[in-house]
Amino acid sequence: MTDKRYSVDHANIGNILGWIRSGEIGLPEMQRPFVWKPKQVRDLIDSLYH
Repeated sequence: MTDKRYSVDHANIGNILGWIRSGEIGLPEMQRPFVWKPKQVRDLIDSLYH
């Protein structure tokens, strides 16, 4: 069995948004209708930020 090693590359949100704008990476289409309320989305982003 081989020993697998993984690495993590960190990128700031500005770089990620730039890659999306330039078409370098894409976001997949949603599979289900969006059901979250704006407050729930805000709370999730705030939680991820902290």
